[in-house]
Amino acid sequence: METSAWLDEDKLIDVAQVRLEAWASGVRLIAPDRCYLTVRAVRAFPLSEASRYFVLLDGANQEIGVIRNPRELDAESRRLLDRMIHEHYFIPVIKRIRLLREEFGVSRWVVETDRGEREFFVREPRDNVFSLGEGRVMVVDADGNRYDIPDAAELDPASLHRLERYL
Repeated sequence: METSAWLDEDKLIDVAQVRLEAWASGVRLIAPDRCYLTVRAVRAFPLSEASRYFVLLDGANQEIGVIRNPRELDAESRRLLDRMIHEHYFIPVIKRIRLLREEFGVSRWVVETDRGEREFFVREPRDNVFSLGEGRVMVVDADGNRYDIPDAAELDPASLHRLERYL
């Protein structure tokens, strides 16, 4: 089933009629019928449609609507949406796995990421290391943080060898 079939068409925001603006408490949404003073954005489909379908939420965490294609926003609104998404989805990309040891169902990971070296623990690694298809792997640590490996085949041989036991 196509992703958009899951969306209520009434929730789609007409991007020609709105704009996002930075202001004192963050980002606000200016729409024809009202102004939302506190807005945040999340992906409706974070894995399958990461670059489309963004849900805007108000200060009470209630859905305002969905932006189908952010490329249709004006440049400043698009920049603000990108910033909100980047801040919400802090997902380091693993470039190398230096150490991966498992003991009593918990594994210790020491990795190099696009944001520097990280050390974290993964409970029940077989349940928290996910193959997402086409070589992509998601790792969820004990604190709920996510780490992305866009293509496991691009890892160095030692890193790939350490990872393979969970795939």
